Amino acid sequence: MDGSSLSEGMVWKYRTGAPWRDVPERFGKWNLVYKRFNRWAADGTWEQLLAEVYKLADATGEVDWVASIDSTIARVHQQGRIPHGGGWRVHGRGSAQDRAAGVKRDRAARQGASGSRGFRFLHHAVDDHSRLAYSEIHDDERKGTAASFWVRANAFFAAAGIHVEAVMTDNGSCYRSREFATALGDAKHRFTKPYRPQTNGKVERFNRTLASEWAYARPYASDAARTATYADWLHHYNHHRPHTGLGGQTPSDRVHNLTGNYT
Repeated sequence: MDGSSLSEGMVWKYRTGAPWRDVPERFGKWNLVYKRFNRWAADGTWEQLLAEVYKLADATGEVDWVASIDSTIARVHQQGRIPHGGGWRVHGRGSAQDRAAGVKRDRAARQGASGSRGFRFLHHAVDDHSRLAYSEIHDDERKGTAASFWVRANAFFAAAGIHVEAVMTDNGSCYRSREFATALGDAKHRFTKPYRPQTNGKVERFNRTLASEWAYARPYASDAARTATYADWLHHYNHHRPHTGLGGQTPSDRVHNLTGNYT
């Protein structure tokens, strides 16, 4: 397999945002394409190539720097609350604190408490092109919460110069409600295929990054203590964390109205 095929495989991955394992075999083995991309990302070659492509496209009028994206991806992610004083990640499974939290959950369940009582809900919206993310933490995933979240998320993207043309969500009832449809306005609404979370690959990747680099990156003494760090982590994700899938760029690097206004 020659080098040009591997390069074309990188371009295919960059344009589609698909997982590396989905790179078509006509470009070569996916792991070889991935290794070539990593090498180019590390030595700056990929960033230089992108800069040249953007330069040529801009010169011929093929690029509109006020980004108009194909879709923004909206999703709710459920996350367990941390008991006051810390959970099992602090004290260990089977510890007195862990057992006490379990007894409290069981007692609440017997009294008819909702199954979601011990969880928080992270509502996300991720720009398909730049990976720029807007996220909020709520106590539920009801239709009114989802609709009002989208209004604020859309305002966030608009302030960054991003005009949302379509929104992709899963098939949850909150997204199929009239309230959410009203909040979308003129944006097209697309749904993921049932039982195919990879259709929402970019927000699934955001959830994995969030879990490993924020939610479970270190022990927290309480849910409030963890929540208090979320805004700073989200800022780091958008403005300072390089993304391999973006050739080492940050989301703000790809949104020209954003980098100059925020630090």
